[in-house]
Amino acid sequence: MERKKVLIAIAGLLILLTMGMHAGEERVIKAGFASKDGFDILPTKIPFSMKEAEASERKVIKNAYLKLEVENFYVALHSIENAITEVNGYISSSQSYVTSSKHRKGSITAKIPKEKLTEFLNKIETLGEVKYSSISGRDVTEEYIDLEARLKNYEAEERNLLKIMEKAEKVEDILKIEK
Repeated sequence: MERKKVLIAIAGLLILLTMGMHAGEERVIKAGFASKDGFDILPTKIPFSMKEAEASERKVIKNAYLKLEVENFYVALHSIENAITEVNGYISSSQSYVTSSKHRKGSITAKIPKEKLTEFLNKIETLGEVKYSSISGRDVTEEYIDLEARLKNYEAEERNLLKIMEKAEKVEDILKIEK
């Protein structure tokens, strides 16, 4: 039986605070694969100090990229989809196509919870021969703290406006207070 080639590119990118992660981060996985059979799947300010940032948990987004060669394109695709579901991740995009030489190729971009990234990558690596892999990270702690501060400001402003609206008897009263 002729060996079917499948490239799986797992590349992670995405920004914090999705999937409700405590640390404000998630993993994005991009997987691509190819086969000789003919089809592909691509796949108002609140001050804060750096001491607060250092005391809090660092917010790091990790990106992973992996290329594999596998025997069966569809089996690999199904296994990747199952692995994503098992770690409570989800597919954010996928693509597939057939090359001019009738190879199946594809990529999948998936978001994986930070605590499950290593488990997920280990599982995917067992699907075939790893041709390339890399993992990188980006510290977004300062951006996270800034967004938290902005959110607190907006919430405080909302509370103040609600108090004003409760006390005001006419729209004119609200406008006078706001000036």
